[in-house]
Amino acid sequence: MAGTLLLTRSDIRQVVAWPALFDAVRDGLLRRAKGQTALPVSGQIAMPTALLHLKAGAIFDPGVLSVKANIRPTGGHASGVVVLYDTDAGQVSAILDSADITAMRTAALAAVAAERLASPGPVHLAVLGAGPLAAQVLAALPQRLEIASTHLWSRVRTRAEALARQVGIPARIYDTPGEAARQANVIVTATPARTPYLEAGDIADGALILAMGADSPGKRELAASVLEAAQIIADQREDVLKVGESAYLPTDDTHRIVAELGALLAGDSPLPAPAAQGARFRVFDSVGSAIIDATVSRSLVALAKANGLGQVFDFGR
Repeated sequence: MAGTLLLTRSDIRQVVAWPALFDAVRDGLLRRAKGQTALPVSGQIAMPTALLHLKAGAIFDPGVLSVKANIRPTGGHASGVVVLYDTDAGQVSAILDSADITAMRTAALAAVAAERLASPGPVHLAVLGAGPLAAQVLAALPQRLEIASTHLWSRVRTRAEALARQVGIPARIYDTPGEAARQANVIVTATPARTPYLEAGDIADGALILAMGADSPGKRELAASVLEAAQIIADQREDVLKVGESAYLPTDDTHRIVAELGALLAGDSPLPAPAAQGARFRVFDSVGSAIIDATVSRSLVALAKANGLGQVFDFGR
């Protein structure tokens, strides 16, 4: 197809499906583990009323590069675009609305991580936060895990209540994050918090914490006591040490990051039980992978083309 394909939010919602998202996430993680990607680039530009997040990632074969630019107004929801390049052809192949892509690929990453890292058996799930990411997490995790009970918390209780109604699942609502976390063996943190709110005393031995909220400087959800008691798995080690929860590790404690998720999926890295490394539980520290943006966007474009969706235009006209 000649020209550049434009995919709106409506187009993306018509083609997106969890199985394809899970496959695209795994593809990105495995390609990174096997050295089949360029080194991703990320950064932020702070403005008085908003923060612009930039992420660029690429895979080598086929040559695909994505650049995502999301703006997050103070107190508002993020909006932005993903620009997808065909590097072999040297052209812009697609432009995609990024609002749903960001939340859904993050939730799909959480599900892929939980499937690999959680203890076997039924899951008692706590989701801390009630925004778009929390909603997608509640849709994604049941696709990969057997959810026995669901426990929700938000700083505004009515938002957690609204989320439970939105996703249509039985859930208990709590007034504090610790109360919700104490009911769970899988805990998802999905807030934009800049002050930690989850303590080690709130977390059961052997639990898994999917830390999905801290993805830029200043964000933080986990208290020092959590990091001190954790075995940490990263999506991208270099990035979590800059802007993830692991950025708050003391310099002499970074050995707690024992592996990247992609290496575990590829079978290149063994994963001892947390107790074998003096830890009480596991933390998956995720800041969002630009490589996954590339593989997910590539998958969505292929699905859109197969279904005749989107508008084609030519920059040269």
